[in-house]
Amino acid sequence: MVAVVGGGQLARMMAPAATALGVHLRVLVESPTSSAAQVVVDAPVGAASDVDAVAALTVGADVLTFEHEHVPFALLDRLAADGVAVRPGTHALVHAQDKIVMRTRLTALGVPCPRWTELPDPATLTSFLAEHGEAVVKTARGGYDGKGVRVVRSAEDVADWFAAAADSCIPLLAEV
Repeated sequence: MVAVVGGGQLARMMAPAATALGVHLRVLVESPTSSAAQVVVDAPVGAASDVDAVAALTVGADVLTFEHEHVPFALLDRLAADGVAVRPGTHALVHAQDKIVMRTRLTALGVPCPRWTELPDPATLTSFLAEHGEAVVKTARGGYDGKGVRVVRSAEDVADWFAAAADSCIPLLAEV
């Protein structure tokens, strides 16, 4: 049995392959109308951040995986420490959750990446833009499908994001 946290499109796409391979899929869905809940029979409803719901999902499972990066790292790390096979491992999740951590690691490994910089302040973005003309500014965490992504030509284009980043402690990065 494969337990999956998250009931979106990726979990739904796992269902035909799991069935073809004879693998039982249990998916923790956000609501009974979630994409995966429409095709997976074993689909308890719960939040990815709910410790009890995720722990219950793992009972009888051979492995736990996740179809999105919004599962709290500490929760998966605790389950792994308790002997639950989490794949990919929790060390991989932190790279999916934070684009700055990911870019830093990929750059250190020599993997080709866009030119990028962390943005602690608008002045850093202004300097980056002086060199590159325009850039894509992203929130380091929580952005997806166009959310948390803007093409900018000046720091003023994301002044609201710098203000929000100061309040939320979610850093920004720019890349070209």
